[in-house]
Amino acid sequence: MPMMAQNMIVFQPEYGVSGDMILSSLIDLLRIDISPDSKFLKILNDIASGYESSAVVTPQKMKREEVQGLIMELQWDNSPEWSKSVKGAQLREQIGKACDSLNMNIGKDLALNTIDTIIEAEAKVHDQSPSEVKFFELSSPRMTINLIGVGYIVENYIDTSWQFCSTPIALGMGKVKIVHGEFKIPPPVTSEILTKFELKSNVHYHKGPYSGELATPSGIALMVNLVKHYFPASPIAPDKFGIGFGSKQFQSKQPYLRVLQS
Repeated sequence: MPMMAQNMIVFQPEYGVSGDMILSSLIDLLRIDISPDSKFLKILNDIASGYESSAVVTPQKMKREEVQGLIMELQWDNSPEWSKSVKGAQLREQIGKACDSLNMNIGKDLALNTIDTIIEAEAKVHDQSPSEVKFFELSSPRMTINLIGVGYIVENYIDTSWQFCSTPIALGMGKVKIVHGEFKIPPPVTSEILTKFELKSNVHYHKGPYSGELATPSGIALMVNLVKHYFPASPIAPDKFGIGFGSKQFQSKQPYLRVLQS
């Protein structure tokens, strides 16, 4: 275990992890300007509308049981459920072009490595080549916004000397229904992505406090490519922290991700 006391950003995924929770928690931690006329919110909305013309990102402050943080709400016309599919290779190309338009280098690598992690997992689970993989639930604008948004933050708001760390990850329990059927948690694609953690030391998981899928494929894939060190408990006394809420509710609870900085 590395002995570091400073220059650390530590995720605490005790209630799970998703791409939108990571994005929201980092925005909250770093106090990034997301006012209606801000540059960063415009970037997120340009990504959203470029992928789905009616999609709009709206930041909202949220408070649940004395915990206050941020949720980045995403809405689009017609239906609350996303019904389109898209090829993984096409989505990867869109993400790469968006990153290039924002002059991203480190952030582009993070976004593309993350989508590659998901594509590779989907390909293995469905016995396909990466070029054949199609996304269904993961094809909504949400994942694109989260990957590029987190990449942009890493590129522009976080010094390269800082290291991302994490405490144990809550995966959830029970079963989840996806387009391919009903599966035990973690479902096959998430399980395949989790094998990437075998290359890292001291990674621990637990079921978490709620039934349901607490850790999403995009959240786990971002953790694989972002986090360098894992600890059984937070190794720092934080200088500040951020809270990012997820879009799902479990047993009338709104899970959140806390991120610490020292």
